[in-house]
Amino acid sequence: MSKPFPDTFQGNAIPWLLEGEAHDLPITGALPPTLRGTFFRNGPNPQFAPRGHYANWYDGDGMVHAFHIDDGRVRYVNRWVLTERFRAERDAGQALLGTLFEPQSVAPEGESLSRNAANATIVCHGGKVLATWETGLPHEIDPMTLETRGLHDFGGAIPHDMMVHPKIDPVSGEMHLFGRTAPHPAPGNMTYHVVDRSGAVTHTAEVAVPYDSMTHDMFMTENFVILTVFPAVYDEARAQAGGPYVAWEQDRESFLGILPKGGTGEDITWVSFPSCWGSHTMNAYEDGDKLICDVIRYPRAMLFPDPDGSWPTGLEFPALHRWTVDPKAGTVDERRFDDANGEMPIMDVRFRGRPYRHGYSAGWSGAVRGLDAIHHYDWQTGVRRTFVPGDGCLVQEPAFAPAGPDAAEGEGYLLALVYRGAENRSDLVVFDAQAIDQEPIATVTLPHRIVTGLHGAWLPR
Repeated sequence: MSKPFPDTFQGNAIPWLLEGEAHDLPITGALPPTLRGTFFRNGPNPQFAPRGHYANWYDGDGMVHAFHIDDGRVRYVNRWVLTERFRAERDAGQALLGTLFEPQSVAPEGESLSRNAANATIVCHGGKVLATWETGLPHEIDPMTLETRGLHDFGGAIPHDMMVHPKIDPVSGEMHLFGRTAPHPAPGNMTYHVVDRSGAVTHTAEVAVPYDSMTHDMFMTENFVILTVFPAVYDEARAQAGGPYVAWEQDRESFLGILPKGGTGEDITWVSFPSCWGSHTMNAYEDGDKLICDVIRYPRAMLFPDPDGSWPTGLEFPALHRWTVDPKAGTVDERRFDDANGEMPIMDVRFRGRPYRHGYSAGWSGAVRGLDAIHHYDWQTGVRRTFVPGDGCLVQEPAFAPAGPDAAEGEGYLLALVYRGAENRSDLVVFDAQAIDQEPIATVTLPHRIVTGLHGAWLPR
């Protein structure tokens, strides 16, 4: 029998257990006629109460949400990703796996199950829609119905895992990504892959890394890919001894591995700099011999304890930083954009890897109560514009939709979910992407709430 969720799940973190669809959602204002496509969202939404202490988003079953937009109308669909663990636990009527920080609480019939929850983001490439996870292969889902088609291993060319945030070159259409060389949780190196616009892997090379860390995101410029190594360190021996499998090892340096596109492990240049956590990248580009890398920077990762299992207090919140990397000098110069705190950065992906002006993120308005604001950053003027939906409201990572295929950079619309705490439901809001401090041009009303999640994507039609 399924057990109630513990009181540690509160507010918009309480799981939503219904799947379904809704046609012709009510709209206040009007959606632009050129806005045609699908806004995807993915995030953890456990179907059963956890066996151990649920302290990390990586533990929740992935639920994907899709807003299909066309001709000024919106159809909504949500579905769980039917992973191996999801199907086994549904058959059992209870959680079988332990949690990230209490893996020993696993049930006997769950010991052989993959932990892959497919709950991180949505990647659209090669005609496929993929739900990714931290240390496993993505799951392919139907772009319209969201039905799970199964694990996707690129025809066997990527056998173990694909990182959560690969980068797609808007000019070549190639997707660049890293994955672990050995199956998780074995320690080892990373493998670099290039996937052409049709979805076929055309290049693979092994890269020796300074240490075994959580490689969540990466940078890409016109000619280089940049592997990030921060001291959120995997340690299977530590876990076997009762310690945390992933821990923040403050005394280690951070590294950026700069690799020419299509290069081999011998071609990589490592640049080290003081310990920090670059959670998510916004964009990167080349400026002469230097690399400009824009990133959400924390002094340390919030989601992981120290190696002894203790959790630090008084953590600083993350903010958008610009790293100017000089590979020849081996230096990284850090500059913070402004005094705002933010997370989940995005940009106009048509300009990925090239000089750009506009970026966006979710963020904090000042009160420490969760992501409750959306920021627009203008790198040219240094001006930030902010949307705050109001007391009791939360936001999720936005997505940029260009006004058209030939629109100028930043000319288009910003889409984001807003949780209305007083009404216990969510809206989809749509802004002029360069005027987010003004009223939304359209608000799509949902009859229910969408659990606070992680990442998503805009797929134009």
